[in-house]
Amino acid sequence: MATRCENHFLYGELDRDIFMEQLQGLVSKEYPNHVCRLKKALYGLNADPSLFIKKTPTVCTLFLLYVDDIIIAGDDSVEINNLQDAMSVRFEMKSLSEVNYFLGLEIEKCGGYFMSQKGYATSLLTSLFYLTITRPDIAFSVGVISQFMDQPCEIHLIAAKRILRYIKNTLSYGLMYEQSKSFSLSGFVDVDWAGHVNDRRSTTGFCFKIGSAAISWCSKKQTTVALSSCEIEYVVATMATQECLWLRRLIREMVTTQNHPIQNFCDNESATKLAGNPAFHARSKHIETHYYFVREKVLSQDIEL
Repeated sequence: MATRCENHFLYGELDRDIFMEQLQGLVSKEYPNHVCRLKKALYGLNADPSLFIKKTPTVCTLFLLYVDDIIIAGDDSVEINNLQDAMSVRFEMKSLSEVNYFLGLEIEKCGGYFMSQKGYATSLLTSLFYLTITRPDIAFSVGVISQFMDQPCEIHLIAAKRILRYIKNTLSYGLMYEQSKSFSLSGFVDVDWAGHVNDRRSTTGFCFKIGSAAISWCSKKQTTVALSSCEIEYVVATMATQECLWLRRLIREMVTTQNHPIQNFCDNESATKLAGNPAFHARSKHIETHYYFVREKVLSQDIEL
């Protein structure tokens, strides 16, 4: 059973004299230079934090107290209820019935008690996602652990903390946009073919930059299984082509026009040949039609792969 004791520190009686200055706005007009002697414990004192516990009547039931959150456990539910009723008479209590959340731990009763930190892990991961706005170097790592948000385990929390340690030692990292007369958009694409050990799907990524700094990037696990590195490189090249054409239109509206083809750097020779040669067919006839969008843009010289 979980319960809560409201302002529990205020119930503890001090075992020694402690004085405090009069509060601003409540200074006595008659004794402005006097100080106050506390009758009860207050938050922030260096007095024994267990004064409230010492005040609690002794009962044969175990309870865990952290600040003002309490878990009561015992073999006899009647005894647990009696203890809670007795404490409610003396202290202001808030009953939360069966415990399901305590100090960041999610507790589920299923034969035994299953404890997890799904909420904490999700909150941590959300913060890391926001950080990728200026830190593309962690996009892949954050993307990997995000695949386990539904049922995070201890190993995923360890992985997230490893990312935090990396961030701690690279706090000065960021994106530097320098002034330059040249204004050229270029991109890079890459993939780890069949990198996921469970379903053999690939993680693809692309990055576009103007000058020396990145302006758009993505790291994503694909929804289909590729039969070759050529196929998956072709897929990510299509994704990157869609992004770079949108970026070019955006830049054209704001600054200037880039008339020459946008360079997309790809390290797979078969994929680059497939993009420019319709006859390269034997191993690519099963690739979905919409992925040939990249071939169309290469032939129209919108991009150069």
